[in-house]
Amino acid sequence: MSELSRVSPESLGISSENFEKFYQELAINKLPIHNFIFMRHGKVATLGSWYPYTKEMNHIMYSTSKSLTSLAIGFCMEDGLLSLDDKIVSFFPELITGPLHEFNQMRTIRNLLMMAGGETGDATSIDRSYPNWLKTYLNTPPRVKPGTLYGYDSAGTHTLSAVVQKVTGMKMVDYLQDKLFKPLNIEHVYWEEQMGINTGSRGFHCKIEDIVKIALLIHQKGMWEGRRIISEKWLEEAIKKQIEVTNFTSFVDGNPGYGYQFWQYRDGSYGSKGHGGQMFIIYPKYDVIWAFQANLEDQFGRLSEFIHIAWNVLFENISESPLPENPAAYQRLLQTEKNLQFPLPEEMEGRSRKEDWINGNKYVIAKNEAQIHDLIINKTGKGLEFTFTLGADSHTWQFEAYNQEWNDQYISVTDDQGWARYLWRNENLLECVILLKEKLGSYRIIIYVDDDNSIGIDMYPVGWRDFNRIKLFGMGYCHEI
Repeated sequence: MSELSRVSPESLGISSENFEKFYQELAINKLPIHNFIFMRHGKVATLGSWYPYTKEMNHIMYSTSKSLTSLAIGFCMEDGLLSLDDKIVSFFPELITGPLHEFNQMRTIRNLLMMAGGETGDATSIDRSYPNWLKTYLNTPPRVKPGTLYGYDSAGTHTLSAVVQKVTGMKMVDYLQDKLFKPLNIEHVYWEEQMGINTGSRGFHCKIEDIVKIALLIHQKGMWEGRRIISEKWLEEAIKKQIEVTNFTSFVDGNPGYGYQFWQYRDGSYGSKGHGGQMFIIYPKYDVIWAFQANLEDQFGRLSEFIHIAWNVLFENISESPLPENPAAYQRLLQTEKNLQFPLPEEMEGRSRKEDWINGNKYVIAKNEAQIHDLIINKTGKGLEFTFTLGADSHTWQFEAYNQEWNDQYISVTDDQGWARYLWRNENLLECVILLKEKLGSYRIIIYVDDDNSIGIDMYPVGWRDFNRIKLFGMGYCHEI
């Protein structure tokens, strides 16, 4: 069967009103959540998707991918293909370019799993301008002796993916098909690649129910519908604290420790962590799993804000036994889930008369770091069409935003599918929001239309660092087309 079962929260010892309050808090704080699921005793208590996102869509999981890479290493150990103390360089002798520093020779699979490979971050361990990340990682001396200090290093996890591919003869996503995805009835997942290797540190894409199934398998100590999928002994080692977290700038839930590509959280809970809020958390004390996909930027503290709201609200007065059924409250919860919408600013009633002022105008933008030269705004049947000229080659970026609904379209500037919608916050202030489907991120374009028909424009991205390349804050002056 391998499908998740939905029941009332009350049957799981939780009030439907807990989840109602939770969704209300998220709305009040305008937190950009895309999907959320909460399970107890192996049953789904609530599942919410904020339109235009839906639970049927694949979603990039960023560093939650690392936890799946750890599972792949566990499967390889079961198959007798490697051991934790194997030296990393032993798998790739053909990529060694010269005499190696002794620290390079010391690195083991265990070191990389526990983020103790001697590096911190990607900057010194790989050269992103060089096509072969793996080759630069293997030949660059670590900063400290491997196995001593924690240092978050995505390049090390990518190297583990390369190891899996080397010993199995197949890409990691293909190796996991029979081992993990098929038994859990997980279909149509996608994993990005670099030089023909799945990007083990960040490239996995899946649905919200897919990732919570994987979390449930881990919580059930490797068992799924009476069948053993992965070694219980491996999972025990992977999820327990292997090293102190001593060097990390984002302290989500205190970061009390790190396992083999798994994080420790409060009160004995543990799980994954992906950039922007792609996470699952397993809480054995209450037999609970919760997972979410979002665009919660760490640098703005939004991920921590979400985590603290969740802990404070979701577990309020949780009971070890079922509560009396409350059909009215449960129906309200189901209706709330159905009506969830991606948060937008408060808007004025109707559309501003300034829409006619700006229609057809070409605004030349003052010199700016984003290299945006000009903007033309045209009215359409359902909204506005925006045409930017930008870059050294003066290429065009054009999209159409609707006023009362999201317009699904290709977003050329980021090479991704997405949606665009705009509103008037007041008579002079227009805001357009662009959301992306696969590349985590959003653009917010704020335009103040002055009475002299000049505009002040602010455009800023919120999302993954590779996406943050167009930022604009400046003036636009009207010129006839």
